[in-house]
Amino acid sequence: MAYTDGEIRQQYENTYIGRPVGGAPTINDEADGVRFVQPADLDQYDIHASMRQQIGDYLAGTYPYLG
Repeated sequence: MAYTDGEIRQQYENTYIGRPVGGAPTINDEADGVRFVQPADLDQYDIHASMRQQIGDYLAGTYPYLG
């Protein structure tokens, strides 16, 4: 994956299935914003196509995606 600043990285991602049991989403060195969103609102966000596919597969009940 090539970033706009010229950095190139190998893409690797995991998608975990979970549910909130307490606390609140928190920013860190890799995320300057974080929040829970409703599935119907996902198209409003800039989500990488491979991550969006994993989320869509989960919502459709066709997970895990192993592509």
